[in-house]
Amino acid sequence: MCQQVRLEHRQLNEPRLDLVLSRLRETHTNGGALFASFQVGPSEDFDWFASRDRLLEFGILRQLLDRDEISNALPELQIQKAKPENPAFSVRRLKDVLSPEQLAEVLNSRPCGPLLGQLEVDEDYEIAGTESDEHFQVRSSFLFDGELAKELYAGGAYTTPQGDGRAEKEGSLAFL
Repeated sequence: MCQQVRLEHRQLNEPRLDLVLSRLRETHTNGGALFASFQVGPSEDFDWFASRDRLLEFGILRQLLDRDEISNALPELQIQKAKPENPAFSVRRLKDVLSPEQLAEVLNSRPCGPLLGQLEVDEDYEIAGTESDEHFQVRSSFLFDGELAKELYAGGAYTTPQGDGRAEKEGSLAFL
């Protein structure tokens, strides 16, 4: 899905966006700010994950960053490609992920319920893992304007806040 979903870079000409980005670039001299907007889809699979706030599972966001559309739109980003030997989704056998004691406990216990009772579980039973991507964080959209205003007000390591933060709060609300 991550390699097949359509990504289209959208050019934005918005002074409110430019104002926030220029302020971040000015105050965060060693980090700066990059911004790009993309239209994603249509894709029923992507929409399913996005609508359930599950884009961190299976490393979906990280895999999208590896796409040429992203690196072409943000050449300064300089991110390394994800390592294929460490997939976010993997299938493993019970004996490979459990200690001998844990494996014995699982094999000696009988699950309850009609569906679980029908499973044949042995040491080669396969389980799937969906690891979350530790490089991303989900934040509440209700708090984003405040977090952005805080960054605009506090500035970077080499700046000192000026004023009462009202202009930064208004700028972050306009940005949104």
